[in-house]
Amino acid sequence: MNATEDGVEPVGEAPELTAQSQPEPKHFGQQSVWLHFKDQWNEVLVPAQATVSRHLVITPVVGWAEDRGLYFRGTLALTHTHTGAQLAASTYVAGLTELAALLQGFDWEFGETGHLLKPENAALADAVRSTIREWQSDEGFSGPVTLWCDDEQKRAAREREPAITLLSEQLDWWPAHLTSIRERQFADNNSAAWHEGLSNSVHGWGMTYLLAVLHRVAPEVADIAARRLVAEFDAGDSLGEWVFQWSQEFKDGNPLTLTGIPDVDPLAAFGARA
Repeated sequence: MNATEDGVEPVGEAPELTAQSQPEPKHFGQQSVWLHFKDQWNEVLVPAQATVSRHLVITPVVGWAEDRGLYFRGTLALTHTHTGAQLAASTYVAGLTELAALLQGFDWEFGETGHLLKPENAALADAVRSTIREWQSDEGFSGPVTLWCDDEQKRAAREREPAITLLSEQLDWWPAHLTSIRERQFADNNSAAWHEGLSNSVHGWGMTYLLAVLHRVAPEVADIAARRLVAEFDAGDSLGEWVFQWSQEFKDGNPLTLTGIPDVDPLAAFGARA
């Protein structure tokens, strides 16, 4: 195995990135992606599924951890063949196939990692970012969101203004909750319940503040997040699974999986090695 010119040693042998090496539709090929571990960028060879865009393929997202080496992270990504940069991640092949079709009309015939970051390509980069962010937002929960106690008026409000409705509920809940634990005199009669109630108040205040901040800086994203929160609160059957997954992702230094939340910069991967 030979080191590249910049001294980076590839993990596996990367194929020639030519038009002839692109996999035919419905056949798996191989694709090089880049992963930073052991204080350097490493080239890793992964399987790839072709899309309608000849320079965009679907690949597994991989990670590296000190205690287990290379591993599949459980999600997929749309990857640029010439640079190995991953544009967007998803758990659904169909979604990434749709994104590849949306991006097909853009010029992907370049091999320089920083190509899209050049000033002369700013218009192209902005159009690509906008397309990816819109697609990511559309991946969010789109069904009706309600809680079991909602009446018709509340259900309509959740559809019309998801974040504002949830924020309003939090602002109503907080003083009512504090009044309730005071009236039951937990401070004098039940120390454990008193401290649990105060803990809930602190967490409730934190959620209220963060939702208000998110709504101030990104109202559309706040609405996506609020819909997801209500849907998860109502179902209640996957909260632990998500926390376990996020904890593992956080521990490994990977971005948390937040379906429906658009990336700040979908082209960040192109700048990582530029």
